[in-house]
Amino acid sequence: MTLTEKTKNYILSNKLLTPGEKVIIGVSGGPDSVTLTHILFKIQYDLDIRLHIAHYNHNLRTGSKTDQDFVRELAQKLNIPFSTDSWKNTSTAKKGSIEELARIQRLKFFNEVAKQQGAKTIVLAHTEDDQAETVLMRILRGSGLNGLRGMLPKRMLNGLTFIRPLLGSSRKEIEAYVKKNKLLFRTDPTNNQSIFYRNRIRINLLPLIEKQYSSNIKHLLSNLSKNISVDFDYLELQAKKAFKKYARISKNNNCIKFELDKLQKQHVSMKRMLLRFSIEHLKGNTNRLTLAHINEIEGLILKGPNNAIVNLPGNIIIQKCRKVLSIERGSRI
Repeated sequence: MTLTEKTKNYILSNKLLTPGEKVIIGVSGGPDSVTLTHILFKIQYDLDIRLHIAHYNHNLRTGSKTDQDFVRELAQKLNIPFSTDSWKNTSTAKKGSIEELARIQRLKFFNEVAKQQGAKTIVLAHTEDDQAETVLMRILRGSGLNGLRGMLPKRMLNGLTFIRPLLGSSRKEIEAYVKKNKLLFRTDPTNNQSIFYRNRIRINLLPLIEKQYSSNIKHLLSNLSKNISVDFDYLELQAKKAFKKYARISKNNNCIKFELDKLQKQHVSMKRMLLRFSIEHLKGNTNRLTLAHINEIEGLILKGPNNAIVNLPGNIIIQKCRKVLSIERGSRI
């Protein structure tokens, strides 16, 4: 099976695209995104989709303007509509923080392009190798089930659907496709700098595991993420049912209450999901919510005194009040 056929089958089997829709391809100019663009260009009529290329210049390194021009030329050669923008960084934050700011700006850019083009789907070029790196990183950081799912083939974020059609394909397959089709691409020199944690995983740790422990480690890590996703999806479905049954949401949508006795009867995994759902419902995400925070809330539920309070990032306040656990957004009066 060719990579083109494999990608088409992956899209269809995972129901990533809808016939008739316009999709935005996020193209950096690297081999992965160039390959993805060429494959989608070849199968666009089979899938009945319309393509639009988007490139965001982060302006974080020398050569980023050349990358931008390269992607523009690629779009012109393929006669695919093109949008681009550049980040005018005025931040004095540390490098790690700057990269996070750049990521946020890129998401804003995708939202703007999607709105302008009447599209709801962003296509990204992450591969099985990227998935393996992500899962291994999260194992080393002690992530739970949600984190070990890694990157999802299809994910909703800020009203957009992000899909990854190459997630089932390896970097070796990409390289073979590039060579066979004589594709030009850009190389990001920072990918080889071991000062970045992900790069050290890719350059040092994964090759060591491949050589001394398991030559198939990348595929195994990718399979791990798939298996965990199946189990997590079921748990999440049950938790949503429990949330609908037990959560009492205030009319102003600022407070969620649970009867403590019913909450305490839930399995620990269900309790944690209910807490996460509640926080996500109130603030729109669970950013900066850690396992330590969840453990603190569980301690409050089990042993905390009456009227005890736990303060969480994002101005979320949790209070145990007699027979009720209250989860509230905003300062208490």
